[in-house]
Amino acid sequence: MNSQAPIWIKRSAVEAIRNPKVRRYGRAASTSNSSVNSSSSSKGRSYSRSSKSFNDDCSESSAHTDALSSVSTGRGQQWDWISGILLEQSSEAVVVKLNKESSLLEMAPTAVQEGLVLFGNDFEKSSNGTIEPPSDLITLAHLHEPAVVHCLRHRYRSNIIYTSTGPVLIALNPFKRLHHLYSEPVMKKYWDKAEQNLKIELEPHVYQIADAAFRNMMRQLEDGERKNGDMSCVRANQAILVSGESGAGKTVTTKFVMKYLAALSQRAAMPRIKAKRAYKQVEEKKRVEEKKRLSRMMLTPSPVTEMKMEKARMIEFSANSIESKVLQSNPILESFGNARTIRNDNSSRFGKFIELQFTSCGTLVGASIETYLLEKVRLVTQSPGERLYHVFFELLGGMSEKDLRQYYLAATANPDDFAMMNSSGTYDRRDGVSDVETYKALRSAMNTMKFQPEEQHDIFSVTASLLHA
Repeated sequence: MNSQAPIWIKRSAVEAIRNPKVRRYGRAASTSNSSVNSSSSSKGRSYSRSSKSFNDDCSESSAHTDALSSVSTGRGQQWDWISGILLEQSSEAVVVKLNKESSLLEMAPTAVQEGLVLFGNDFEKSSNGTIEPPSDLITLAHLHEPAVVHCLRHRYRSNIIYTSTGPVLIALNPFKRLHHLYSEPVMKKYWDKAEQNLKIELEPHVYQIADAAFRNMMRQLEDGERKNGDMSCVRANQAILVSGESGAGKTVTTKFVMKYLAALSQRAAMPRIKAKRAYKQVEEKKRVEEKKRLSRMMLTPSPVTEMKMEKARMIEFSANSIESKVLQSNPILESFGNARTIRNDNSSRFGKFIELQFTSCGTLVGASIETYLLEKVRLVTQSPGERLYHVFFELLGGMSEKDLRQYYLAATANPDDFAMMNSSGTYDRRDGVSDVETYKALRSAMNTMKFQPEEQHDIFSVTASLLHA
């Protein structure tokens, strides 16, 4: 069979063929060696169009090494697959051409069956000639490791960090802020599609996952109510699992999920606010009295004034809502449980299970957070390039001189003065986040979560006492 199909070739198989004296991994080495050592067959030899052996040409060998070195995982290791083109596949040989090389490579006829050669995918191209991988990897004709990595790489280079694989969302850490991806207009696109049954295709997004979980929960509640006739006995649970290696972006992704679910909760609560429910009667009474007062003064509020008054009430509602409190738990968890590591400046050094509780109407009424497996050894020692938990640096950098004296810390104290903090010699963050600003966020979150002043004092007393140890 002659063809011009895109393919991926196992790197170890290529190296074993071109350097048969060096044994590689299992089947690749045995296949290559058996074919190279065969005197009656040319299988396993690489050759140019003039049939010159690759191993006889040092310049070509050097070029090959450079080509291989150009493909890297970013951690000093070479990727295990090389792109190429399938030129011929028969019962006698599989002939391939590596991209960016003029020479051909002849492999054993079983290379495809053994998984040493995998078929690639043909993609549509944009107007400027660049390929456009699909947003859902399930649609790939050939789904395997090199195809997945190839698609993710091209999408990542275009600042498209989300890609679907059926119901699973793959998120790549962009290592930069992409504010345009998480604005309220973007959220609106996803809840409008669900609420208005819009027949539009949206790009994969973490909001899409959160929205699907919320809609499935509400659908189960509605189905249960129809069957049982009593909503009080109906339970509907949905789970979102956020997993990945250190630095993948699990913490930030979880915050985006919670933010979207909180927004949906507020949308569900808004009709009841307008309907003057009991818990808003006090505010509504004040509003009526204010209107009466203005009316007596013959000063009817303008539409602009009315809008400002309504916006102020909504801001007050939002600041004191359960949604706000749930979201404000994040700064507290990050200060006391996150630290800089080799690969991540805000790495969660613990696991957490967050449970959000909704009413049958879709409003958020409570939340619980369970933490486990805190990395306690970090309090004693940190590896080079890593540092202690954020809260210790926030305490020294964000507290006023008066507060520092209250905890028996000098105003001139710095991390290098404490044995607990100076074991690694690393004191800053590479992501540009200020410990002073995160300390302000921590105190604001504690106030929102109704930590009493005495409780906050006790917490920082224990934190400061550890520095004196």
